[in-house]
Amino acid sequence: MTPITVSLDDINLSNISDKKDPPDTLSRELIQDALDKLPYKFRNTLVLREIEGLSYEEISQALNISIGTVESRISRARKMLKKILFLKDRPSYTIEGRV
Repeated sequence: MTPITVSLDDINLSNISDKKDPPDTLSRELIQDALDKLPYKFRNTLVLREIEGLSYEEISQALNISIGTVESRISRARKMLKKILFLKDRPSYTIEGRV
């Protein structure tokens, strides 16, 4: 099976607010910037899971990697994304929808 690549332009961010930094949400722009900073293999795996809604097994098959590697990459990507988003002297925000 051929690995899947995801362009960030193709990502459906409809669950994320368009508003500029409302109290309980992050803007699409902030999230997009944070995703852009993740290394490709982590960004790609996280996008397939959290935004595209693929199961771990589907990601494993699509990327031709083990389920354990999928789990590890998603966990590490989430940690990196949190650091990127929340180390900016900002109050606590949450992302609307699934995270």
